[in-house]
Amino acid sequence: MSMRKQKGDASTNCANNPYRNNYDAIFGKKEQFDFNVIPPITNSLGTHWDQPSAEDIKITDSKAIMTDRTLSRLANYSMSVPTGAYEGKMWRRNCGGSNWVLCWFVVDPKDSKYLLTCQRPIEIVVDV
Repeated sequence: MSMRKQKGDASTNCANNPYRNNYDAIFGKKEQFDFNVIPPITNSLGTHWDQPSAEDIKITDSKAIMTDRTLSRLANYSMSVPTGAYEGKMWRRNCGGSNWVLCWFVVDPKDSKYLLTCQRPIEIVVDV
């Protein structure tokens, strides 16, 4: 896996990050940062970005669980990454057929000048 970072717009696959199992040695106490939480958008650039509420998505270590309606509200960036990178921004990426991945930006806990791109495979559940 390659880990690429750029100032202000870094990308790292949090779901498959080889350092996740050595979290305490890399980031400090686990309670300080949770890769299974989508942070709220606080950047003013997010004013015009439309996305579903993070409360409509359940994130685990291995997947993102949501309804088809929630999936349809996520912008589709299957061939690129959205511009205007800021914490809490979410989008979806198609990995072939009906295989979708949820992606979102978080601030790098080691250096707040950078963002990480977290991602999880999406599991669709029936809206009850």
